[in-house]
Amino acid sequence: MDTSGNSRTVKFAMTICMVMMFAMAVSSNMYATLVSSIIDNFGLSKTVASSFTAASSICSMGVMLFIMVFGDRLNKGVTLGIVCSVYGLSMIILGAFTNFLLFFVDFTLVGVCGSFVDSVDGAHMSDLAGENRSKGIAALHTIFAVGAIVSPNFAAFMLLRSGSYKQPYLVAGYVLLAVGLIMLVYTLKDPFLRTSHRAIAAAASKQGGRKFSLPIKEMLHSKRLVMLALGTFFNTGSYYLFTMLTDYLTGIDPVVFPIAVCSIIHTCYNSGMLVSRTALSVFSRRINLSGFSAWSGILCAIALVSATAITTPAAFMAAMLFVGLIGGANYTMRMILVCNEFPNNSASMMAIVNISASLGSTVFYMLFGAVADNISYTLSMVLSMCCYIMPAFFTFIGYGREALPVLRKDVI
Repeated sequence: MDTSGNSRTVKFAMTICMVMMFAMAVSSNMYATLVSSIIDNFGLSKTVASSFTAASSICSMGVMLFIMVFGDRLNKGVTLGIVCSVYGLSMIILGAFTNFLLFFVDFTLVGVCGSFVDSVDGAHMSDLAGENRSKGIAALHTIFAVGAIVSPNFAAFMLLRSGSYKQPYLVAGYVLLAVGLIMLVYTLKDPFLRTSHRAIAAAASKQGGRKFSLPIKEMLHSKRLVMLALGTFFNTGSYYLFTMLTDYLTGIDPVVFPIAVCSIIHTCYNSGMLVSRTALSVFSRRINLSGFSAWSGILCAIALVSATAITTPAAFMAAMLFVGLIGGANYTMRMILVCNEFPNNSASMMAIVNISASLGSTVFYMLFGAVADNISYTLSMVLSMCCYIMPAFFTFIGYGREALPVLRKDVI
């Protein structure tokens, strides 16, 4: 899509995308800090607590299939504005439910809307950035890292202040509602943004000979795309660690690992992730994305298992900072890699990554939750850490020797 003649419009739209990603990052990362409060409020087991994410992932798969087929036909700005507004509203009313079933349904809706916003916001940024999509997506995910840093500290502050998980979700909901409405109104008001999806379709038609068509055959025969999807599926198992880490550590020793210390541990990871994604946005042309993401995943697993063996606040802080620094941009790298495979189907490519992630969340959250309840909480955490290794295996299969170096030899 040619955006050169509408630079001011595009820059403002990209700014809204970044604000939306920040708000989404804050809201989606609060659960790791608030999960203990939710478990205590409803008297839940670890398996049931894990089912929140699993249920959202199952429902998200249907949404991602919709995005994969229709995402590049719809106006992404309008769609984002509507869904982000619903996202905010569902979060605002979350604290009103005292019945667990109603809470569960609304929490699932929150998760589904969050997945939709994450996927389509990235695709919209890819379209707006055009040939600079690597920098655009990296910048967007850097903003996500900033929000992820703010999230546990904001959630911990609000939790200590109010004594309940309800207040943090209420505040985040109002912010998301406001951002969604701004995106919707601005897109409908601006002639270029209102018709931008038609320009994308025209570009795809000129380059690929198809209009509003999903290249299913080419996608199935793309070894790299298939391997990236499989890597994402297994990598999602590592998210269980970040979601349940606060509950796990406070369960070991609430004096050594109070919520304030756990928030610092999460902040260490998110700070490293911020540095990692900022570096990616600056040096994306020099980094061999496939190689760096593969080798960093292996090192992340080693660091986390070592911290679990030591089990001290300093060990977890150091390990999480290290993981954030070298692995915090891996998800962003996969997004860029899949978009590079089929640049005219950005929403579909984002959806494929998120479908893989949703499948992984469904399987691994339930599996690790059952392991924590019936065998060992520590074992479930170690298995989650080891999920960092599998994406490296599939990356090496998909990219072969190209994935061995971490820097590009063709760029000095």
